[in-house]
Amino acid sequence: MSTVLEQFAPAGSRQAMRSEATRKALLEAARKVFARDGFEAARIEDIAAEAGRSRGAFYANFANKEAAIFALRNQALAEYEAEMLRLQAEAVPPEKQLEHFEQWIAKRIPDAGQILVQLEFKQFAARHPELRRKLLLEHLRKQCKVELECVEGRLPSLNGPVTREQQQRMLLVESVLEGLALNHQFSPELLPEETLQQMVHLLLNAALDWRSSSAEPALEAASE
Repeated sequence: MSTVLEQFAPAGSRQAMRSEATRKALLEAARKVFARDGFEAARIEDIAAEAGRSRGAFYANFANKEAAIFALRNQALAEYEAEMLRLQAEAVPPEKQLEHFEQWIAKRIPDAGQILVQLEFKQFAARHPELRRKLLLEHLRKQCKVELECVEGRLPSLNGPVTREQQQRMLLVESVLEGLALNHQFSPELLPEETLQQMVHLLLNAALDWRSSSAEPALEAASE
């Protein structure tokens, strides 16, 4: 069924709008199926059915499941960066900025679909040694860059060029946040949202105080 906008749009625009709607529906369906069944067990037929589209529609947008999970990852990073920019633009007193950031992170943790897809992406990388390093460097370029930009200017210890210590710190933070998110889904009774917020506060402060003993350059710089 066409929307009102599609009915009054030029033919070429209507086709583009339908194509974009199909891609969005397939990505949302892939997110649900990957989170529910896991990447390896997920079937293209199930993704297409969840989206109310055909297998042909899936292959018109994605070459395979790998392309779909990479597209989901890029979409999540773009949304994450937009949220970070919005957060930075909010009028928050300097002394309250870190607390504001902590609250925002704690609210994201209960998003089961998002965190499970991120874990599936990392498991995919771990299961494919030939792709792992490339995917890791891509993750560091995007995810860690966004996270560092958010806290840069608020947390003096993170100012300046990205270092190996900062990369380690951000992956340590991610590791604990992902663990909290997974166990919150497993037992929301024992890990309610107020407890998550307390743990995020402790985690970020511990991460900022942590110092690496390694003098090696940032992983990305070392690979170039």
